[in-house]
Amino acid sequence: MRERVAEVVLAALYLRGAPRAADPPKRGWPGVVAALRRERPSLGEAASVLRKAGATLPATLLDSGGLLAWAEEAVEEGYVLTAVSPGYPRRWLEGMGESAAPAFWRSPSGVLEDGGSWVGAVGSREVSSSVEDYLAEVAAQAGRLGHGILSGGAVGCDSAAERAALHIGTPVLRLLPHGLRFRCEDDGAVQLSLAAPDEPFSRALAMERNALIYGGAQVTVVGHARLRAGGTWHGATEALRRRLGHIVVRPDDSAAVRALRALGAGQLSDPRDLSYALASAPAQSALFAFENSRLCENRRPASLYDWPAFAI
Repeated sequence: MRERVAEVVLAALYLRGAPRAADPPKRGWPGVVAALRRERPSLGEAASVLRKAGATLPATLLDSGGLLAWAEEAVEEGYVLTAVSPGYPRRWLEGMGESAAPAFWRSPSGVLEDGGSWVGAVGSREVSSSVEDYLAEVAAQAGRLGHGILSGGAVGCDSAAERAALHIGTPVLRLLPHGLRFRCEDDGAVQLSLAAPDEPFSRALAMERNALIYGGAQVTVVGHARLRAGGTWHGATEALRRRLGHIVVRPDDSAAVRALRALGAGQLSDPRDLSYALASAPAQSALFAFENSRLCENRRPASLYDWPAFAI
Protein backbone atom coordinates (compact mmCIF):
# COMPACT_ATOMS: atom_id res chain seq x y z
CA MET A 1 0.00 0.00 0.00
CA ARG A 2 2.79 2.44 0.88
CA GLU A 3 4.51 1.72 -2.45
CA ARG A 4 1.28 2.73 -4.15
CA VAL A 5 1.68 6.18 -2.56
CA ALA A 6 4.94 6.67 -4.47
CA GLU A 7 3.25 5.57 -7.71
CA VAL A 8 0.39 8.04 -7.25
CA VAL A 9 2.74 10.90 -6.36
CA LEU A 10 4.97 10.27 -9.40
CA ALA A 11 1.89 10.17 -11.64
CA ALA A 12 0.58 13.41 -10.16
CA LEU A 13 3.87 15.27 -10.48
CA TYR A 14 5.33 13.97 -13.74
CA LEU A 15 2.66 12.66 -16.12
CA ARG A 16 2.31 14.97 -19.09
CA GLY A 17 -1.19 16.31 -19.35
CA ALA A 18 -1.93 16.00 -15.64
CA PRO A 19 -4.15 18.79 -14.23
CA ARG A 20 -1.42 20.64 -12.31
CA ALA A 21 -0.41 24.30 -12.34
CA ALA A 22 3.30 23.74 -13.08
CA ASP A 23 5.84 21.03 -13.85
CA PRO A 24 8.52 20.26 -11.26
CA PRO A 25 12.06 19.52 -12.51
CA LYS A 26 11.98 15.94 -13.79
CA ARG A 27 15.41 15.04 -12.46
CA GLY A 28 14.19 15.65 -8.93
CA TRP A 29 12.04 12.52 -8.95
CA PRO A 30 14.60 10.21 -7.23
CA GLY A 31 14.62 12.59 -4.25
CA VAL A 32 10.82 12.51 -4.14
CA VAL A 33 10.84 8.70 -4.07
CA ALA A 34 13.62 8.61 -1.45
CA ALA A 35 11.68 10.93 0.86
CA LEU A 36 8.47 8.92 0.53
CA ARG A 37 10.24 5.63 1.16
CA ARG A 38 12.08 7.01 4.14
CA GLU A 39 8.94 8.34 5.85
CA ARG A 40 6.39 5.91 4.36
CA PRO A 41 3.46 8.37 4.62
CA SER A 42 -0.16 7.89 3.73
CA LEU A 43 -1.29 9.61 0.54
CA GLY A 44 -2.72 12.49 2.56
CA GLU A 45 0.62 12.99 4.31
CA ALA A 46 2.76 12.96 1.12
CA ALA A 47 2.79 16.74 0.61
CA SER A 48 3.96 17.47 4.15
CA VAL A 49 6.71 14.83 3.87
CA LEU A 50 8.00 16.39 0.64
CA ARG A 51 7.86 19.88 2.11
CA LYS A 52 9.86 18.69 5.11
CA ALA A 53 12.43 17.21 2.69
CA GLY A 54 12.81 20.58 0.95
CA ALA A 55 10.77 19.72 -2.16
CA THR A 56 8.63 22.84 -1.93
CA LEU A 57 7.22 22.97 -5.46
CA PRO A 58 6.19 19.28 -5.57
CA ALA A 59 4.59 19.64 -2.14
CA THR A 60 2.66 22.75 -3.19
CA LEU A 61 1.42 21.02 -6.34
CA LEU A 62 0.19 18.00 -4.37
CA ASP A 63 -1.78 20.33 -2.11
CA SER A 64 -3.71 21.69 -5.10
CA GLY A 65 -7.29 20.53 -5.27
CA GLY A 66 -8.02 17.24 -7.00
CA LEU A 67 -4.54 16.39 -8.33
CA LEU A 68 -3.85 13.43 -6.03
CA ALA A 69 -7.37 12.06 -6.49
CA TRP A 70 -6.95 12.30 -10.28
CA ALA A 71 -3.59 10.51 -10.15
CA GLU A 72 -4.87 7.84 -7.78
CA GLU A 73 -7.68 7.00 -10.19
CA ALA A 74 -5.23 6.78 -13.11
CA VAL A 75 -2.96 4.41 -11.16
CA GLU A 76 -5.86 2.30 -9.89
CA GLU A 77 -7.19 1.90 -13.44
CA GLY A 78 -3.80 0.59 -14.61
CA TYR A 79 -3.28 3.46 -17.02
CA VAL A 80 0.08 4.55 -15.59
CA LEU A 81 3.58 3.06 -15.37
CA THR A 82 6.00 4.77 -13.00
CA ALA A 83 9.61 4.21 -12.02
CA VAL A 84 8.45 2.32 -8.91
CA SER A 85 5.78 0.24 -10.68
CA PRO A 86 6.19 -3.49 -11.34
CA GLY A 87 7.43 -4.07 -14.86
CA TYR A 88 9.30 -0.79 -15.24
CA PRO A 89 12.42 -1.82 -17.19
CA ARG A 90 15.28 -2.04 -14.73
CA ARG A 91 17.82 -1.00 -17.35
CA TRP A 92 16.24 2.46 -17.54
CA LEU A 93 17.08 2.94 -13.89
CA GLU A 94 20.52 1.38 -14.12
CA GLY A 95 21.64 3.09 -17.30
CA MET A 96 19.79 6.41 -17.39
CA GLY A 97 19.66 7.22 -13.70
CA GLU A 98 17.84 10.41 -12.78
CA SER A 99 17.23 11.18 -16.45
CA ALA A 100 15.00 8.08 -16.70
CA ALA A 101 11.33 8.96 -17.19
CA PRO A 102 9.47 8.85 -13.85
CA ALA A 103 6.02 8.28 -15.35
CA PHE A 104 4.41 7.04 -18.58
CA TRP A 105 0.90 6.75 -19.86
CA ARG A 106 0.22 3.13 -20.73
CA SER A 107 -2.39 1.11 -22.60
CA PRO A 108 -4.43 -1.53 -20.78
CA SER A 109 -3.42 -4.42 -23.03
CA GLY A 110 -0.45 -6.70 -22.46
CA VAL A 111 1.45 -7.60 -19.31
CA LEU A 112 4.80 -6.23 -18.13
CA GLU A 113 6.67 -8.81 -16.12
CA ASP A 114 8.77 -7.53 -13.25
CA GLY A 115 12.45 -7.83 -14.14
CA GLY A 116 11.73 -8.46 -17.82
CA SER A 117 14.60 -8.38 -20.28
CA TRP A 118 14.30 -6.75 -23.71
CA VAL A 119 15.86 -6.88 -27.16
CA GLY A 120 15.42 -3.66 -29.12
CA ALA A 121 14.34 -3.87 -32.76
CA VAL A 122 14.50 -0.71 -34.89
CA GLY A 123 15.11 0.40 -38.46
CA SER A 124 13.88 2.25 -41.49
CA ARG A 125 10.25 2.36 -42.55
CA GLU A 126 10.71 1.43 -46.20
CA VAL A 127 12.73 -1.78 -46.44
CA SER A 128 12.86 -4.95 -48.49
CA SER A 129 11.12 -8.16 -47.50
CA SER A 130 14.52 -9.70 -46.69
CA VAL A 131 15.12 -7.02 -44.05
CA GLU A 132 11.66 -7.59 -42.56
CA ASP A 133 12.32 -11.35 -42.50
CA TYR A 134 15.59 -10.69 -40.68
CA LEU A 135 13.82 -8.63 -37.99
CA ALA A 136 11.12 -11.28 -37.67
CA GLU A 137 13.76 -13.92 -37.02
CA VAL A 138 15.43 -11.63 -34.47
CA ALA A 139 12.11 -11.46 -32.62
CA ALA A 140 11.63 -15.22 -32.79
CA GLN A 141 15.13 -15.83 -31.49
CA ALA A 142 14.67 -13.28 -28.71
CA GLY A 143 11.54 -15.12 -27.61
CA ARG A 144 13.37 -18.46 -27.57
CA LEU A 145 16.01 -16.90 -25.34
CA GLY A 146 13.44 -15.50 -22.91
CA HIS A 147 13.55 -11.85 -23.97
CA GLY A 148 10.77 -9.55 -25.09
CA ILE A 149 10.85 -7.09 -28.00
CA LEU A 150 11.20 -3.37 -27.30
CA SER A 151 10.36 -1.22 -30.30
CA GLY A 152 8.76 1.97 -31.55
CA GLY A 153 5.74 0.77 -33.50
CA ALA A 154 6.77 2.29 -36.83
CA VAL A 155 6.05 0.54 -40.10
CA GLY A 156 8.89 -1.44 -41.65
CA CYS A 157 11.52 -2.88 -39.30
CA ASP A 158 9.72 -2.12 -36.03
CA SER A 159 6.42 -3.64 -37.12
CA ALA A 160 8.07 -6.73 -38.62
CA ALA A 161 9.71 -7.58 -35.30
CA GLU A 162 6.58 -6.79 -33.29
CA ARG A 163 4.29 -8.93 -35.47
CA ALA A 164 6.61 -11.91 -35.27
CA ALA A 165 6.94 -11.59 -31.51
CA LEU A 166 3.21 -11.28 -30.88
CA HIS A 167 2.54 -14.25 -33.19
CA ILE A 168 4.58 -16.57 -30.98
CA GLY A 169 3.51 -15.02 -27.67
CA THR A 170 6.71 -13.08 -26.97
CA PRO A 171 6.09 -9.89 -24.94
CA VAL A 172 6.21 -6.62 -26.87
CA LEU A 173 6.83 -3.22 -25.30
CA ARG A 174 5.93 -0.50 -27.81
CA LEU A 175 7.04 3.09 -27.16
CA LEU A 176 5.01 5.69 -29.02
CA PRO A 177 6.15 9.19 -30.10
CA HIS A 178 2.67 10.67 -29.59
CA GLY A 179 -0.30 10.40 -27.27
CA LEU A 180 -2.14 7.11 -26.90
CA ARG A 181 -5.32 8.48 -28.44
CA PHE A 182 -3.55 8.54 -31.79
CA ARG A 183 -2.93 4.81 -31.59
CA CYS A 184 -4.46 2.33 -29.20
CA GLU A 185 -4.21 -1.19 -30.57
CA ASP A 186 -5.44 -4.10 -28.52
CA ASP A 187 -2.98 -6.55 -30.08
CA GLY A 188 -1.29 -7.80 -26.91
CA ALA A 189 1.56 -5.30 -26.89
CA VAL A 190 2.07 -2.98 -23.93
CA GLN A 191 2.07 0.56 -25.28
CA LEU A 192 3.78 3.39 -23.41
CA SER A 193 3.97 7.09 -24.16
CA LEU A 194 5.62 10.07 -22.52
CA ALA A 195 3.12 12.31 -24.32
CA ALA A 196 -0.22 13.42 -22.97
CA PRO A 197 -3.06 11.36 -24.49
CA ASP A 198 -3.96 14.10 -27.02
CA GLU A 199 -0.39 15.14 -27.86
CA PRO A 200 0.52 14.71 -31.56
CA PHE A 201 3.75 13.33 -32.99
CA SER A 202 6.83 15.51 -32.70
CA ARG A 203 10.49 15.07 -33.52
CA ALA A 204 11.39 15.72 -29.88
CA LEU A 205 9.07 12.93 -28.69
CA ALA A 206 10.51 10.61 -31.33
CA MET A 207 14.06 11.26 -30.13
CA GLU A 208 13.05 10.70 -26.50
CA ARG A 209 11.36 7.47 -27.58
CA ASN A 210 14.49 6.32 -29.43
CA ALA A 211 16.72 6.94 -26.41
CA LEU A 212 14.36 4.87 -24.25
CA ILE A 213 14.51 1.95 -26.69
CA TYR A 214 18.30 1.88 -26.72
CA GLY A 215 18.51 2.51 -23.00
CA GLY A 216 15.97 -0.14 -22.06
CA ALA A 217 17.21 -3.02 -24.23
CA GLN A 218 20.04 -5.36 -23.39
CA VAL A 219 20.86 -5.37 -27.11
CA THR A 220 19.26 -3.26 -29.86
CA VAL A 221 19.28 -4.62 -33.41
CA VAL A 222 19.27 -2.03 -36.21
CA GLY A 223 17.76 -3.70 -39.26
CA HIS A 224 18.38 -0.87 -41.69
CA ALA A 225 19.45 2.78 -41.60
CA ARG A 226 20.08 5.61 -44.04
CA LEU A 227 23.29 7.58 -43.77
CA ARG A 228 22.75 10.90 -41.96
CA ALA A 229 19.01 10.74 -42.57
CA GLY A 230 15.96 9.57 -40.67
CA GLY A 231 15.15 8.73 -37.09
CA THR A 232 16.99 5.41 -37.14
CA TRP A 233 20.31 7.03 -38.05
CA HIS A 234 19.98 9.90 -35.59
CA GLY A 235 18.71 7.66 -32.80
CA ALA A 236 21.50 5.10 -33.24
CA THR A 237 24.31 7.65 -33.45
CA GLU A 238 23.00 9.53 -30.40
CA ALA A 239 22.73 6.26 -28.45
CA LEU A 240 26.29 5.34 -29.41
CA ARG A 241 27.49 8.77 -28.33
CA ARG A 242 25.70 8.52 -24.98
CA ARG A 243 26.58 4.85 -24.48
CA LEU A 244 22.91 4.04 -23.89
CA GLY A 245 23.22 0.34 -24.70
CA HIS A 246 24.74 -2.37 -26.85
CA ILE A 247 23.89 -1.84 -30.54
CA VAL A 248 24.33 -4.33 -33.38
CA VAL A 249 23.51 -3.89 -37.05
CA ARG A 250 22.34 -6.15 -39.84
CA PRO A 251 25.34 -6.29 -42.19
CA ASP A 252 25.04 -4.93 -45.71
CA ASP A 253 27.26 -2.91 -48.00
CA SER A 254 25.64 0.44 -47.22
CA ALA A 255 27.53 3.51 -46.10
CA ALA A 256 25.20 3.79 -43.09
CA VAL A 257 26.18 0.37 -41.74
CA ARG A 258 29.88 1.05 -42.31
CA ALA A 259 29.53 4.35 -40.44
CA LEU A 260 27.65 2.81 -37.51
CA ARG A 261 30.27 0.08 -37.25
CA ALA A 262 32.99 2.74 -37.22
CA LEU A 263 31.15 4.54 -34.40
CA GLY A 264 31.14 1.40 -32.26
CA ALA A 265 28.15 -0.72 -33.24
CA GLY A 266 28.56 -4.47 -33.43
CA GLN A 267 27.34 -6.75 -36.19
CA LEU A 268 24.73 -9.51 -36.14
CA SER A 269 25.10 -11.45 -39.37
CA ASP A 270 22.64 -14.18 -38.42
CA PRO A 271 19.73 -13.72 -35.97
CA ARG A 272 20.51 -17.20 -34.65
CA ASP A 273 23.65 -15.67 -33.15
CA LEU A 274 21.64 -13.30 -30.97
CA SER A 275 22.68 -15.21 -27.85
CA TYR A 276 26.30 -14.27 -28.52
CA ALA A 277 25.37 -10.60 -28.91
CA LEU A 278 23.49 -10.74 -25.61
CA ALA A 279 26.38 -12.45 -23.87
CA SER A 280 28.87 -9.88 -25.16
CA ALA A 281 26.77 -6.86 -24.16
CA PRO A 282 28.79 -4.80 -21.68
CA ALA A 283 27.41 -4.27 -18.21
CA GLN A 284 25.38 -1.09 -18.15
CA SER A 285 26.44 1.50 -15.61
CA ALA A 286 24.48 4.54 -14.54
CA LEU A 287 25.33 7.80 -16.26
CA PHE A 288 24.12 9.74 -13.24
CA ALA A 289 24.97 8.97 -9.62
CA PHE A 290 22.18 7.97 -7.31
CA GLU A 291 21.19 4.79 -5.54
CA ASN A 292 19.47 2.81 -8.31
CA SER A 293 19.05 -0.36 -6.28
CA ARG A 294 16.70 1.30 -3.80
CA LEU A 295 14.44 2.39 -6.64
CA CYS A 296 14.02 -1.24 -7.72
CA GLU A 297 12.97 -2.55 -4.31
CA ASN A 298 9.57 -3.35 -2.84
CA ARG A 299 7.60 -3.66 -6.05
CA ARG A 300 4.07 -4.96 -5.79
CA PRO A 301 2.63 -7.68 -8.08
CA ALA A 302 1.38 -6.39 -11.43
CA SER A 303 -2.35 -6.09 -12.06
CA LEU A 304 -4.39 -4.67 -14.92
CA TYR A 305 -7.69 -2.87 -14.84
CA ASP A 306 -10.22 -1.64 -17.38
CA TRP A 307 -9.44 1.29 -19.66
CA PRO A 308 -10.21 4.46 -17.66
CA ALA A 309 -13.05 6.50 -19.09
CA PHE A 310 -11.51 9.78 -17.88
CA ALA A 311 -8.38 9.29 -19.98
CA ILE A 312 -9.87 8.84 -23.45
